[in-house]
Amino acid sequence: ITNLISDKALSLDKMKAIFGYVKANIKHNGNYGKYFQKGIKKALEEKKGNSADINLTLVSMLRYAGLDANPLVISTKDNGTPVFPTLDKLNSVVAYVVIDDKKYFLDATDEFSDINILPINDYNWLGLLVNNNEMVWDRITIPSPAKAIKQTSLDYTVADNGDVEGAYSSKRLNHHAYQFRHSYKDQDLDTYLTNLENNYLGIEISNYETTNTNSYEGAVNESFNFYQEEAIAINDNKLVISPLLFLKLEENPFKSEERKYPIDFGFSSKDMIICKVTLPEGFKLYTSIAPAVISLPDNKGTFTYSFQQLGNKLMVTSIVDFKKATYSAQDYFILKEFFKQIILKQTEPIILEKVQK
Repeated sequence: ITNLISDKALSLDKMKAIFGYVKANIKHNGNYGKYFQKGIKKALEEKKGNSADINLTLVSMLRYAGLDANPLVISTKDNGTPVFPTLDKLNSVVAYVVIDDKKYFLDATDEFSDINILPINDYNWLGLLVNNNEMVWDRITIPSPAKAIKQTSLDYTVADNGDVEGAYSSKRLNHHAYQFRHSYKDQDLDTYLTNLENNYLGIEISNYETTNTNSYEGAVNESFNFYQEEAIAINDNKLVISPLLFLKLEENPFKSEERKYPIDFGFSSKDMIICKVTLPEGFKLYTSIAPAVISLPDNKGTFTYSFQQLGNKLMVTSIVDFKKATYSAQDYFILKEFFKQIILKQTEPIILEKVQK
């Protein structure tokens, strides 16, 4: 540890270096625990351990570096909600660090977790801070994760025979990046792209690239070129286009007639899609799309959809913004209707008519 932090003057840099070291040198064996299973020495020698082996080692190293670090004993989501967070109801532990009055939560058990980006299973309301140095045991609220953001761009051209060709790019931040890294790792690229093409309505993908998928810090970027034959319906000299193409939502995730339990998305999120469409020569707009703004009660979420035309260029923007990570069972029917309205708008077609000479 001394060598690891010898060139680090700031406490935040020391914390990042030690966190990265523990993640790289002790792998999670799949077991949770609030007590050591192997202990620090054996966990480091064998390079694996339960959640306590990993995160109590992390706390010990952070303390050695002079940081204010303590264990925060928690109940993971699959262990139940800790209404009264007593030790017998808790099953795991994370590191809790305070630097300049700012609180940091760290869990080094996950390959793609980051500082204040915990595995989703950890976000479960309350934890028990065990600060034996100050003789303090206290209940600590585990804060909701920072909003997950996904920004997607589609830039494509429509041919007069209904084919489309263009480029896709996306940028994912926070837990959107975390989830993508988990789904993408160890994938056979050919199999992955075949599945992606099938999921995206049979498009042909080329020049596929990703960046920063092996790291646990920062954004993940994804890009590719795509082509789809006869993607646009042609009827009586008219083209019928759903501008979001393969990115439009077509199925409501809420199908049940009733809901008894809260809805847990894991994190709040903002998903933005910007489509730039180049129309074919000889066609003009026959129908367009009216803009829409739909809000959930109490500012719990919004959906905005806008449409602009400039010459033979169209721009369509869709933004779905969920302000909360969890919603009550009473919100179920509101959310179900909210998704219904999103689907109706995202699948609403634009009709182009061939100009008669």
